Amino acid sequence: MTDETINTDATRAFCWSVIFDLRQPMTAISGYAQRAQHLMYDDPAGACRALDEVLKQIARVDRILLELYERERHAPNTTELDMPGHRSSREGVRT
Repeated sequence: MTDETINTDATRAFCWSVIFDLRQPMTAISGYAQRAQHLMYDDPAGACRALDEVLKQIARVDRILLELYERERHAPNTTELDMPGHRSSREGVRT
């Protein structure tokens, strides 16, 4: 197995992991948002609970993305680029 094959396999495994980790909260966000829409007029308190769940899932996605950002930022052979929307404004990108 060559270095290129190993790198490609690792990249594919990483991509599948990210897809898996983000898909569940995004599906939950969609479901809770739809529920809030349906409850908005008949059950405002239920709509608020559904929107609270949306916010929890958005925070979950943000934690996953921030973890990825921190891992890449501290990876060897990186250069610094701005990452908007976070306290730390530096993002590592492999060169």
